Amino acid sequence: MLYSIIPPEVVLRPADGPAAVLWEEVEASGARRLILRRDADGRVVIERIISTEPRDYLDPALQPGQPYHPGRRE
Repeated sequence: MLYSIIPPEVVLRPADGPAAVLWEEVEASGARRLILRRDADGRVVIERIISTEPRDYLDPALQPGQPYHPGRRE
């Protein structure tokens, strides 16, 4: 059941062509996993952190919305 003030035809409409967002899950160092989003321009951005280490959530380089650069922190 979807409860929203937005009409269902707007929420459930299909993505328009090749501009769809691509998601990827990567394993970083330790018990850290990152959910990444690749947009139509090819930029890779951190979307979510999955970690058992509380300090990972306070790291500014791992905040959602930050660009992802493999090898920079790993």
